[in-house]
Amino acid sequence: MTELQKEIIEETVYTIGSKSHADKALLDGKINTLCSMDIDDATDEILVSFSDLLTSKKIAREDVFKQIDHLCHLNPKYPTFDTLKARLDWIKAMNMEHPQLPLSLNHNLIITAFDKFNQLLGLNFDAYYTGGLMGYLATSKPLERYHSDLDLFFNEEQLITLKKLVDSSPDFKFVSNLGHKQEKGHEYKITYRDTPISIGLFLFHRENDGRITYRDYHYQDDILLVDEEHFSKPYTFLSFSDEVKIHNGIPYHMMSLESIYHSKYDGRPKDQYDAQIISPYVDMSIVHRIDEEDKQSYQVTNQDVKHSIIQELEELIFSGKEKRIS
Repeated sequence: MTELQKEIIEETVYTIGSKSHADKALLDGKINTLCSMDIDDATDEILVSFSDLLTSKKIAREDVFKQIDHLCHLNPKYPTFDTLKARLDWIKAMNMEHPQLPLSLNHNLIITAFDKFNQLLGLNFDAYYTGGLMGYLATSKPLERYHSDLDLFFNEEQLITLKKLVDSSPDFKFVSNLGHKQEKGHEYKITYRDTPISIGLFLFHRENDGRITYRDYHYQDDILLVDEEHFSKPYTFLSFSDEVKIHNGIPYHMMSLESIYHSKYDGRPKDQYDAQIISPYVDMSIVHRIDEEDKQSYQVTNQDVKHSIIQELEELIFSGKEKRIS
């Protein structure tokens, strides 16, 4: 960050802060924080702060308009009011107004966790990454939005082996969410050091003919139940790719781009944005086939779980402790 950019930040924060009657010590802290950030992260933080102050009516629109000229000289990416407004609108659409980490730090951490976890796994597990991040990596696109975690489809029969491997690593910790998971959430996650970054597991069973059955476990009245979604054989092989991908020299498996596109193109704004990013690399005829095969999937819900690998794993994790959070 240049000295001019720091001066613009200082003048902007003090001017707007005086309008909102903020304490000077608070403003000084805010200036120090902003000046220590990447300029893109600082710009985002200022835009969101302006929006919050306007929404809470602590400042007026005129107060913001008077600062626009300064802000247009802060970051060369946003030289006009329209570009600044477009950036703020995009931040809101991506639900990134109040991230746990600045965007640049989030990107660095998620990639570091991804590479380190893949070094740990190798190609020794029946597992496939999915989610928006994978589209960026598979197409070598720079990361743009916030990524709070990695999503990994994982063969539940290998869970205990995975836990023992994770337990041997100083970087990762195996955590059970089963007692308090949300609907369609992760039963288990692997956290990365003391950061908000984690790898969430979607569990599946591999049928004898290679088909995949997605399994979602949950408690109801203290009884462990499972919902199953049975995928057809064509759907499985169109979606769960055996192609070995490489990132920073480290191999991994991921779901096909067509499958990721199919899951996102009509979803939330951030999902639609991810789909737009990868659309030039997607074979739409395969997307159509996935869509048709998806209609052949069927569900079996609320099955009582008995003698399951999940119960064995829970006993291993919580041996001597309360097994569930009520």
